[in-house]
Amino acid sequence: MTVEKPLNVEDVADLLGVAPATLRYWRWANQGPKSYKNGKRICYDPADVRAWMVHRKDVTARGEVF
Repeated sequence: MTVEKPLNVEDVADLLGVAPATLRYWRWANQGPKSYKNGKRICYDPADVRAWMVHRKDVTARGEVF
């Protein structure tokens, strides 16, 4: 079993192309990828971030699918 290293706010913000402050706001507003606290640190499971990205693509996609 391979366990992926949790991502921090800066990692996820860079991956999504948003500011870390945006990601913090999304967490406060209960939006964005699923996150959790590990001590004082906010962490993101890479699988949860990928799932959130796929979901956002599905619900916002426009155009024809061939």
